[in-house]
Amino acid sequence: MHPSPFSPWPFLIGVAAVVTGGLGLLLTATAAALVCVITWTGHTTDPHGRAMMPALLTVVSLLGFAALLVAVAPLARGLDRGRSAGAWMAGVLVPWVLFTGFFFAVVSFFDEFDEAARKPALLGFGSAVVLAPLLVTGAVLLGIRPGRRWLAHRILSAGPAEAGPGVPEPLLRARRRYSTAVLLSVIGTAGSIGFLPLSALGDDPLLGATLAITAGAALLLIVGPLILARAGATRALAGRARGATVARFFSAGPLFFLQLVALLVVLAGGVGLVASEAQVAAAVLPPVPQLAIGIALAAVLVAAEVFLLAGLAALSDPHSDRHLAFS
Repeated sequence: MHPSPFSPWPFLIGVAAVVTGGLGLLLTATAAALVCVITWTGHTTDPHGRAMMPALLTVVSLLGFAALLVAVAPLARGLDRGRSAGAWMAGVLVPWVLFTGFFFAVVSFFDEFDEAARKPALLGFGSAVVLAPLLVTGAVLLGIRPGRRWLAHRILSAGPAEAGPGVPEPLLRARRRYSTAVLLSVIGTAGSIGFLPLSALGDDPLLGATLAITAGAALLLIVGPLILARAGATRALAGRARGATVARFFSAGPLFFLQLVALLVVLAGGVGLVASEAQVAAAVLPPVPQLAIGIALAAVLVAAEVFLLAGLAALSDPHSDRHLAFS
């Protein structure tokens, strides 16, 4: 392997920022869990209803930590897909961190929650304030060219000096993964449109219709851009670098909205467990089947996101970059 002419520091600092951000998510999860327990056992109005949001944010933070850990794990084997997935996942988690920080600010500085919840909320607010710039820094450094070149040089210098004939395998995998992501997103979002009005949240006709419309809008905001992204990946097969750029551009929105719909269906499925007897009676499905369906739909949406991240990683693979640069 030839010595790299590129500095490793942008890459190493980016990895450190993403890993530190992931560990920080455990702190926000702990704070949210404490707020949830205090609220659930407290003396505020509707404690079980108020505890739903910190419970949801606990799950979001834990899933965010797990997602970042899985995303960057391939870097331990020197694989570029860990850099790509880590950059995209860190960027997608920033809006959730900002929302979590806003929630902790409400708990800390307003009287909507039990006073005992303010101390863990202040801890969570402080961690969110630090986490957001950390994740942004990691996403930027791992995504820009200085953060990519060092690892790409190590990977390419370990193989043939010149690219072989034909389209590299990573570009072929990219289109297949985008196709799978489109299929799974259609199944997940269409299922969500049918499920949300049937859950305990849909006992109010207006709320049920609003949820269905929200899921329908998400269908357009997820499937439409993914179809365009797949078209871009197809153009990249012909050696057109602009096709890869189009695919990346139209992938950003679905990465966020897939998470949003997944959390929405899990929330709708879990509400039946804490709903009033009147809400449970008004719901079409009993609480346990509601939760099972919500988790199943969320799993399909998360699988769509995994294939989308894998497609993005294949597009930015060093062998793909080399093919697109010299085609």
